[in-house]
Amino acid sequence: MVARLVSYVIQVRRLQEKHKYRPSDIIAMDETPVWCDMILETTVDTTGKKTISLKSTGHEKVQVSVCLAAKADGTKLKPMVVFKGGKREVAALKQEFQNRAVVATSVNGWMDTELTQVWIDFVVGAFAFNRTLLAWDSYECHMEDKITESLKSKKVDRVIVPGGCTKYIQAPDVSWNKPFKAVCTEKYDEWLGTVGIHEETAAGNLRAPPKRAILQWILDAWAELPTEVIKESFRSCALNLPVDSSCDDVIHCFKDGQPCSTGKAMLPSQLETLSEPANANPFDTTDSDVEAYPPPLELLDSDQEGDSDIEVD
Repeated sequence: MVARLVSYVIQVRRLQEKHKYRPSDIIAMDETPVWCDMILETTVDTTGKKTISLKSTGHEKVQVSVCLAAKADGTKLKPMVVFKGGKREVAALKQEFQNRAVVATSVNGWMDTELTQVWIDFVVGAFAFNRTLLAWDSYECHMEDKITESLKSKKVDRVIVPGGCTKYIQAPDVSWNKPFKAVCTEKYDEWLGTVGIHEETAAGNLRAPPKRAILQWILDAWAELPTEVIKESFRSCALNLPVDSSCDDVIHCFKDGQPCSTGKAMLPSQLETLSEPANANPFDTTDSDVEAYPPPLELLDSDQEGDSDIEVD
C-alpha cells in the first residue's frame, strides 16, 4: 500500500515538473453514491426496547450516482447526477438545471463509459488553452481506450489513484464526501419531517423523495462545501505541492500516526535513488499509469506480510 502511494506521488510530480500546471489546471474527480433514504445511525428511544423502528420510505438500497469535481484553486465544477430510469422526468430536470448540473440516467443509476464521456465533454470542457491534470480512481470506465483518447485530445493528463488507496490520497474521498453527504442527510431529514408534503403508495407506504428534491439537495450540499476545504484537500493529497519535497509533511497519509506514515521517509529516498546518474531523470514523464511504476524494493520484504489485511475499496 505504501509503495503504491509513493509511486503515485512521484507520478504526479513527474507530470507537474514537465507541464508546470497552475492550480486552475489541476482537477480531482470522484463518483459517490447518494441514497434515496439517508437514515441516521443514531436515534432516541425508550431504554430496554429490543426493536427500534426508524422512519423511512423503504428505499434504503436505491442510490443516485454523483460525480463531484473541483480544481486546486477551489473552483467547484458542475456536479453530474445519474438517476436510475425515469428518462422523461430526468429529461425535464436536465433542461431545468442545465446551468447548474449535468443530469443523466442509466439502467442501474451508475456511471458507465458513455456517461464518463458526457462528463468529460460537459464538465472538463471541449477545449482548453492549457494542459490539465486530472486525478481520478481506477474505476473501469476511467480506463477505457475511448476515454483515454478523449482526454488526450483535450490535452488532459490522467493520473490514476491506485486501487485500495482512494481513502488515503484521493481528495474527494479524504476531504469532500463526508461533509457533502452530511448536508444531503440534513436536507433529507428536513424533508422527512415536513408534514403534509409526502405522497403514499397504494399500500400506504411513503414514496421515495422526488428526483427534483434529491437533485436540489445535492446542489445545495455542493454549494455549502467550503472552498478552503477543497483547496487544502489538493495539498494534503499531494496534487498541489512543490516538486522539491519541501512540503512533504503536508501529505496527510504520510503524517505521523497515519497507517502509511512510513511513506514520508520513503518518498525523498526514492526520489534520490531515481536521481542518481545511472537512472533516468525522476521527472522524465511517460504516459504509463501509476500501476506500471515499480514499487520501492524495501517494501517487498518479509516485514510487509500484513499488507494483505488492509481494507481495499
